[in-house]
Amino acid sequence: YAWLKCFGQKPPTHPVLYGGRGEVDGIVHAVVHPDLRRGRFSDIRIIIQANHSGCIEAIFSQCRFDGKISAVQAPLMSTSLEKNFEKKKTGHPREVLLYLRLNQGHNFRFLQVSKAPTPHGPFGSLQPISIATWDACRTLHTSIYFASMNPNPVDDETILALLPTHWNNQCTLYLTASCDGIHFSPPAPLLDLGC
Repeated sequence: YAWLKCFGQKPPTHPVLYGGRGEVDGIVHAVVHPDLRRGRFSDIRIIIQANHSGCIEAIFSQCRFDGKISAVQAPLMSTSLEKNFEKKKTGHPREVLLYLRLNQGHNFRFLQVSKAPTPHGPFGSLQPISIATWDACRTLHTSIYFASMNPNPVDDETILALLPTHWNNQCTLYLTASCDGIHFSPPAPLLDLGC
């Protein structure tokens, strides 16, 4: 499951929960209300179907999503400090990026992303992410089973990704950054996960 709290929006929004399981035909969206003890969710619906536009699936006949998803607000992506300040001040809504599993083959997983203008959709076509310095062969034979996407706390114009990966009998936790949520910088190895 992925939890998304959108900051700086006016009026303030409730957090949104996204989830999926192999048996569910898509990704489920639910608005979370303050009193979770009573199970207060609203607007529960499937927002990305198993046959969603652009979805890549090499194992099953339709896309299979699971709980290994991540959601983040898109970077501001503005070169003007005045525009960034104005967006923050007015609570200008930022796009939401939803990262889902991409089955490239048996035991090979990667990431695909969909964008929406608000946390509630509508979500556009899915597309695979790209990672600088990783060619097609490396991308095809690397498994990223899930990703943790987060706003960069020191730079509103980028997001950070933690990617636990398996490639060439090595398991490594990488850190990478993106200005648009699709194209990522050359990954920096942080930790040998010792497969």
